[in-house]
Amino acid sequence: MFILLKKVIPSWTCIETQYLVFLSVLLVIRTMMSIWIADVNGLIVKTIVEKSWPNFVQRVSYVTWHFD
Repeated sequence: MFILLKKVIPSWTCIETQYLVFLSVLLVIRTMMSIWIADVNGLIVKTIVEKSWPNFVQRVSYVTWHFD
């Protein structure tokens, strides 16, 4: 495993390592955003199924006003 790792990451200052770290960070951020979006959509759909108009308006307006 260490032999393979040395080939992938020759040194911490090389450009390939920086790309790998940057892409890994972007992947984690994208995953966190996907989870957040799924949570928000789930809450909005829940209010639609429950036919709760005030909660629906509150949740949609919260997302609209806080994340533009």
